[in-house]
Amino acid sequence: MGFRYLSWRTTTLDGTGLAGFALGFAEVLNYLFTLAGVLLYWKVKQRSGPPAKPEGSLDVFIPVCGEPVEVVERTLQAALRIDYPHNTYLLNDGRIANKPNWADIESLAEKYGVKCFTRTTGSRRKAGNLNHALKATGSEFVAVVDADHRARVDFAHQVLGYFKDPSVAYVSTAQFFETQSGDIFGNKETFFYAYIQPAKDAANSAISCGNGVVYRREALESIGGFSEWNIVEDLHSSYQFHAEGWTSVYHPRPVTRGLAPLTGVEVLRQRLGWATDSLRMVFWDNPLLKSGLTLKQRLNYLHLGGFYLVMVTQLMFFLAPALVLLWNVPLIRSESAWTYVVYATPYFTLQFMYVMLMGGPRGGLRSIQKGIYLAPTYLLATLRALTGINFSSPVTEKAKQKTLSWILLPQFVLFALLMLSIAQALITPSWARAVAAVWAAWIASALAIPLFTVGIRRWFQKSIRSVARVGVTGAAATAAVLAFLASGPPDDLEPSSPPNALMEAKRDDRAQIQISGFVEQSGMGDDKGDSSSTENSEVLRTASLPIETRTAKPASLSHDSLSTPPATRRRSSRSDRSTPEAPSASSGSIRSSGTKEPADLPRVSEVPETPNGPSTGGTTHEGPGGSSVQAADQNSKLGGGNAGLE
Repeated sequence: MGFRYLSWRTTTLDGTGLAGFALGFAEVLNYLFTLAGVLLYWKVKQRSGPPAKPEGSLDVFIPVCGEPVEVVERTLQAALRIDYPHNTYLLNDGRIANKPNWADIESLAEKYGVKCFTRTTGSRRKAGNLNHALKATGSEFVAVVDADHRARVDFAHQVLGYFKDPSVAYVSTAQFFETQSGDIFGNKETFFYAYIQPAKDAANSAISCGNGVVYRREALESIGGFSEWNIVEDLHSSYQFHAEGWTSVYHPRPVTRGLAPLTGVEVLRQRLGWATDSLRMVFWDNPLLKSGLTLKQRLNYLHLGGFYLVMVTQLMFFLAPALVLLWNVPLIRSESAWTYVVYATPYFTLQFMYVMLMGGPRGGLRSIQKGIYLAPTYLLATLRALTGINFSSPVTEKAKQKTLSWILLPQFVLFALLMLSIAQALITPSWARAVAAVWAAWIASALAIPLFTVGIRRWFQKSIRSVARVGVTGAAATAAVLAFLASGPPDDLEPSSPPNALMEAKRDDRAQIQISGFVEQSGMGDDKGDSSSTENSEVLRTASLPIETRTAKPASLSHDSLSTPPATRRRSSRSDRSTPEAPSASSGSIRSSGTKEPADLPRVSEVPETPNGPSTGGTTHEGPGGSSVQAADQNSKLGGGNAGLE
């Protein structure tokens, strides 16, 4: 289905310019990336649990960097309740990061009788904090639990048994987040934890997610500790383990319960760091060139980083309605808007079903919605990864979360452009514009859900999002209705051909007949005041003329000239016409009472220049942007359509 659609799309690029080819490239790249994902993630490994009982000594690290004391206290309490002999440590980076509550964390550690490591020097990143504690402890295994996650009592029993295999460097686990009703930001990441990680596990490529993960100390020491090369430690440390020949395990059940970002700003800040990490690895430590990796591991890491680059190309999909409707940029040249719908609908429906199958109805929708929302941020991450500008990693706030920030500016600009595009489609309706408006409405409604989380109160968020979704959807539906009223059914967008001239002439007194780039209208008398019946006969006789007779000088008529025929478009008087040569026997004729044989018919006069410029050949139809869409001369093409939908 995808090959069929993309094959057709290659026929719609001629004359679209750089923007059209950029959109086509984005479509091909997304198709290939999806296909690669299907092949990579086809085989999954579903583990039922550890193969042995837990053994070995265990240290539990809780890195802290400015989180609220009450949040850290709940995490500490849960860690102390783990039903296995272990040592618990607070890793306090609040002082080095100039957080005001760093002394309160020390007091909390003293209250519960646990050791607290407070750094005064070193890099201001989580990896440096972990390495500082790693040097001061000595247990065989190290568990990392983020400051806003609470470990299960059976944490150790769930994961330590996997280390019976001496080649296992770390055990990663699924994550569970406490989210708002509906999980509007897709924090549960159902697709990733239910399908992608198990598939990576089958290829020995499962990555550490930073929280709820247990490491073998020996493996950490073999790679020089937690990787400080990237913004956060988890991804690149996993990368180093695999390159050194260690194996990994993905445990498909969560062993911690954590807080998730509640506002659009905090989600963007969090994902900006993740995306920058992955892209830095692709740009500066590429998996294809990394020694020690297997082929499957190379492809898995490349696909992981390439995801963000592919999402950046999807910005072309999101900007397409604005380019067409606001700036009349030609993106697709098609016979009609309806032709595009016929080819595109099955393909995009199939992709939609694939996402629904992998992530479930709600998870799949959230995945699509999140991709639209995050795409502009991934572009920023790409620039950061390439240049190193603003290379920092602030802790994701979980208590007093920001609701407005400059980081939201690209999303608001995109939303405004989409709304203006829908408004433009309402002002000048057509079927092509209606298709673009529906596409704009789908993107805008998906973008509005996470974008308008301007307050923590759920009822306020829900009200604003509902208004936004109903508004943009209603506007798109109105555009479609107006298009139908203005342009008729979608079939009317198909170019007329000479064999259909007779049927067109019978419609009504205002029927427009396309004859070899000329347009004749019934009900318009010539300069000598011919009757309506005579005019209709003239039009029908013109349709039967041989091709060489009807192509004296092709003309190009704009959409405006079709809808409002100028007074200048009239036939010359009979006295000014010359008699054409007799048509061949194969040309055929249409007989009508009171009319001449085709051999005696007058030659069709030239059509003067239209108000939109000189004629250049073919009939035009309006595309999704109001721009003219020119059909090739049907006589020279023997009735074939090569119209363009801009």
